[in-house]
This record gives sequence, C-alpha cells and structure tokens, in this order.
Amino acid sequence: MNLACTRAGHRLAATAALIAAAVLTVVTAHPAAAQDSFRIETYNGGCLEIADASTHNGAPLQQYRCLGTDNQLFTTQDTGDGDGSVRIKTFAGKCLEVLDSDPPADDTIVQGDCDDRYSIQEFQIHDLGGGEVAIEVNHLFLTVEEGHGGFLAPVVVHDGSPGGHQVFTLVN
Repeated sequence: MNLACTRAGHRLAATAALIAAAVLTVVTAHPAAAQDSFRIETYNGGCLEIADASTHNGAPLQQYRCLGTDNQLFTTQDTGDGDGSVRIKTFAGKCLEVLDSDPPADDTIVQGDCDDRYSIQEFQIHDLGGGEVAIEVNHLFLTVEEGHGGFLAPVVVHDGSPGGHQVFTLVN
C-alpha cells in the first residue's frame, strides 16, 4: 500500500467532512442568528424569548432566564416608513406582533408571519439613556406582566410612561 496515497486520502476525507459540516451549519442556521442579533434583557436580569423555542405563529413572547439560546435572539428591520419604526424579527424568521389588531392594554405579544401591511408589527425603540430602552407599538409599551413568580412571565402591552417592567436593555 502506498503511504502517500493513504495520507492524501485521509486529508481529502477530512477536508470533505469539514466542508460538509460548514454547509450543514449554514443551511440549518436560523435567520436571526445569521444577522447581527441581540438579546432583550429585562429590568430584573431576565431575557425575552419565544416560548418553548416555537417556530409557529401565535407563539408568545415571555420573560425567562438568560440562556443564550436561539429563541432569545432578535434582529430589527427598518419598516421603511421614515419614522424610525422597525420590525423585530425572531429566531424563526417571524416578526413580533400584538395578538389583536386593535390592542387593548394587557394584550399579548406573539410572533407571526412578517407582513408590511400590519401596523401591529411596527415598533418604536425609545432610548431612555444609560443603555435602557422602552419598546412601543401602537402607542402602548411592551411590559413584563406583573404577578408572575420567577422569570416565567408573559410580555403584554400597557399604556403610560415607560418604567420598571417596561424598561429593557438590548445586548449584542
């Protein structure tokens, strides 16, 4: 057996395995992971995430422990309206939206198919200073719902001036 051929064969096989692994990684990467993504940290050190890492429409946004998982990653996309509004995209390539198209206070934030026609997917991110932001949709603010023990709490919309449960930090 020719030793040079065996070494070349092993190198070729190793190179092919590396290329296959790289292609598989690119193909299976979630949309939010492919762009400059960020976490949304809450007032008490938790992170916003899509519940159960669901990729389905209607999956709720909730607060949970910061785990660094894909379902805790988000990106923004300018709406093109010229008013600074953005769509907040989830790891599943969907957009955050208010569950009801005419949101009363306490309506839930969920993910759904991105659609330029939906104002319920247009968010304003307000700089509060000190690295903190408030996130507004239809004149209401994202709020970590009170009264839930620990980190597992739904995210809803409330009116009023942003403070406490309505203050977030965007972390790359």
